[in-house]
Amino acid sequence: MRITVVGDVLLDVDVRGTADRLLADAPVPIVDVQTIMRRAGGAGLVASMLLADGHEVDIITTLSDDDAAGHLRGCLAGANIVASHSGIPTPVKTRLIAGSHPLARMDEGCGDPPPATVTGEMLDAVASAEVLVVADYGRGLTDHTELRRAIAERGLDVPVVWDPHPRGDRPVLSATVATPNLAEATRAARVPAGVGKDAAAAAHAARALRDEWACPIAVTLGEMGVLLADSADAPPSVHPVSRVTSVDPCGAGDRFSSALAVALASGASLPDAVATAADIAALFLARGGVSALGTHRAPRYSASGSAPREAVTTARERHGAIVAMACDNDTLTPEDVRRFLAARALGDSLVLVIDGVESSNGAVETQRIDALEQALLALECVDEVVRAPRADFESLLRSLRPHVWVESADPRDGGRLDPQIAAAWGGQLVTLPYGERHVVDGFSRGRTSAAGVPDAAGGRRPRPVPGMAQTASRERSLSEYAMASERITRRSVAKQAMSAPGAGAQEAPADQSNDEKRGKSR
Repeated sequence: MRITVVGDVLLDVDVRGTADRLLADAPVPIVDVQTIMRRAGGAGLVASMLLADGHEVDIITTLSDDDAAGHLRGCLAGANIVASHSGIPTPVKTRLIAGSHPLARMDEGCGDPPPATVTGEMLDAVASAEVLVVADYGRGLTDHTELRRAIAERGLDVPVVWDPHPRGDRPVLSATVATPNLAEATRAARVPAGVGKDAAAAAHAARALRDEWACPIAVTLGEMGVLLADSADAPPSVHPVSRVTSVDPCGAGDRFSSALAVALASGASLPDAVATAADIAALFLARGGVSALGTHRAPRYSASGSAPREAVTTARERHGAIVAMACDNDTLTPEDVRRFLAARALGDSLVLVIDGVESSNGAVETQRIDALEQALLALECVDEVVRAPRADFESLLRSLRPHVWVESADPRDGGRLDPQIAAAWGGQLVTLPYGERHVVDGFSRGRTSAAGVPDAAGGRRPRPVPGMAQTASRERSLSEYAMASERITRRSVAKQAMSAPGAGAQEAPADQSNDEKRGKSR
């Protein structure tokens, strides 16, 4: 796919080091510089992300001829740069970072620029674009009358994603969607201070901007997800994302707008494209953000409605220790939610697998499964939902390679996985008999020994991998599991892959009571 990016470029520089001393004559840290990393910023960062994803990229911008511009051209190697001469020094933004903490930012050449020059070659590149991402960084390029006219005309035929800036002009009328963040949206919509800085303020701003700019508005809300105001006939909708602990949110908005353009060009509806782009932006932060740019490709949008296999395999990187279990397609009951919470407490993420086989009911059945998937994803304890025909569960699990596969202890449910299959990748098969329907005679809730945990058949199953709950008592209340899930959710999903099963595990003494062990696990 060839994607055309329009906007202002600048050079971002990260100076990283350590700081364990203070200056003798002032209370400021002394930074021992270890690395200096340069990358394209502004619209250049959007182009860099798309290049890293494997797309062909045209970037329409203005460039200087100084050393910083030379660095920019090197960072954008592989892109087709269509640029006019700026006639001014390249804007450079340098961040000074000690460990993971930014200390200061120094800006050079970031003052008000003269009016931008637009060439015929730049206009021709817009006219032939397959999809457009306008990354306005407030330096005047997207204010140019002829360029705006060209974008507006091309937007009648192809998707146009417009990422606005407080100092820039409004999107063209043919824009498919505008993507301000919460601060930009509330400022542009002149939202009163008393409305707040949450989803209510975003909804107020999105509705106002949708009417004023005459295009759909997707407001990025950070960890709250994305709010979409698409139609005047329907209220704004929020698309939540998995919680991510990130020390550097730089580039999240660019990652969202670039992924949104790709999804729209791939045929996604606007709500589906927004949801896909929001997940990809969260994944980008979980993998390390701009510091890890180029080391991973974003998952591609799949128009089939099923999670793409690439997204499934990257769940391991995104969430750490994966727990997977099958979910019945018939009903969603409080007992199911209890089991999901219990399973989620066994690791860092929960992936639910639902039967993706089409039935004779056709569209009605598809709508029901779609609704079930959305309901499951709305649960705090569920990180991913994957559709697969029952016959393909084994193949999917070989690809996902979960650390733990959870099965029902009720013999009436039947087993879905041979323990030897999970053992092939170091995974474990775990039985969690929660709720009255899943009580099995003979299940031991007694003491745990170093030999393992009693299973429903009276034998022993291996001790869980590090980080798993060491006991499983069906008497725990839903609120207790909710607290456990919340505690685990707060942990960083961007941590490095967990160590091999068994490494560092703490064995519970054989004479320790269940109550004592539960107290420690909390």
